[in-house]
Amino acid sequence: MNIILLHGLGQSPAAWDEVIKGSPLLQDSRCPNLFTLPGRKSDSYQALFDAFSQYCQQQPKPLHLCGLSLGGLLALDYAGKYPQQVASLVLIGIPHRIPPVLMGLQDLVFRFAPDSVVGGTGLSREGLRSLCRSMARLEPSSWLPAVQCPTLVLCGQRDRANRRSACMVEKGLARSQVELIPGAGHEVNRDAPEILRTRLEAFYDSLEK
Repeated sequence: MNIILLHGLGQSPAAWDEVIKGSPLLQDSRCPNLFTLPGRKSDSYQALFDAFSQYCQQQPKPLHLCGLSLGGLLALDYAGKYPQQVASLVLIGIPHRIPPVLMGLQDLVFRFAPDSVVGGTGLSREGLRSLCRSMARLEPSSWLPAVQCPTLVLCGQRDRANRRSACMVEKGLARSQVELIPGAGHEVNRDAPEILRTRLEAFYDSLEK
């Protein structure tokens, strides 16, 4: 099973370490650094998606894509454009639509974030801000109808900004289920790695029955 775990905007692949630990099913998962993928020509969402698409085209098919926040948006976008290549999706903490105010706040966070935080992402401070601004124009709800694969929609119980969106995303997909992760905020892979590991293992096991 070719599982690809995709990190969030302010994360690196290391955000998945505690989720993978101790799981025979997940230990061979691929965890690419989204911001160092070859072929990315700018710091826009479209350039990032193009580089991610090239990466996916080089992987054995079918793909099982699991992404948090930005990673989830990329996974959903790819599954909508190349439905025949994606066997399953796990979408964690993704918005049904992109509120410009939220992206404005995210831009502000990266503008004043410590260098230690920005440096760990693989993008420059201005690169992160440019990516945030380009994401404000996305319409994830328009990608949903084309997705054909089984999808697990997850959201942290404390992630108030995305709990309603999780239900809206689930309703827009033909084969999906939604679950809240107790005690977790937006970064479910960091806040509740053991619970997330259990949810992922149960979902992937169900696909093989």
